[in-house]
Amino acid sequence: MPSPIGHSLIGLIVFYYLRPRTWPLTAWILIVVALVSLLPDFDFIPGLIIGEPNWLHRGVSHSFGFAVLLSLVIFILERQLRSNASLRIFLWFFILYSLHVIVDYFGADTRYPYGQPMFWPILDDFLMFRPPLFWDIQRSSELAEFFPSLFRRHNLIAMSIEIGFAGILAGSLFVVRHALRKGGFLRGK
Repeated sequence: MPSPIGHSLIGLIVFYYLRPRTWPLTAWILIVVALVSLLPDFDFIPGLIIGEPNWLHRGVSHSFGFAVLLSLVIFILERQLRSNASLRIFLWFFILYSLHVIVDYFGADTRYPYGQPMFWPILDDFLMFRPPLFWDIQRSSELAEFFPSLFRRHNLIAMSIEIGFAGILAGSLFVVRHALRKGGFLRGK
């Protein structure tokens, strides 16, 4: 499964190119976008607390069903705090959270059960794209070795692939946005 760097970059790039133009790009907004893009992997936290980092990783938090539920909770909380909260909050939270699930679908997974329950609660099947587009991030199951294991050569190469993909995605979205602003791809100017 891809690294936090890959997930953050992809979320930030998609947000940058598809957000409403009236939304500013403040540091606060970019931090929130990056955090929401990483949120499914917060399922590591309970495992880190009990000394088994992989305990809950890739469970229901890596599903579109969970993305809908959490997006609704965030929208309801936002509605309580601000009466003029927009459905855009729900939509963007859902998009960024779901991007993580989608990117993980295209990543290698070397731990059983392979893949993730993307369509929970409708399907309990774990799904994974083959052959994977992204390398897995190798990490130790032992708490003392968990963080040092993230800096293996394999993982650095995997992150380089993710950064390359993010560059291709950014370039593609730039070209599409530029073409649409100029009147489309087929116009002869």
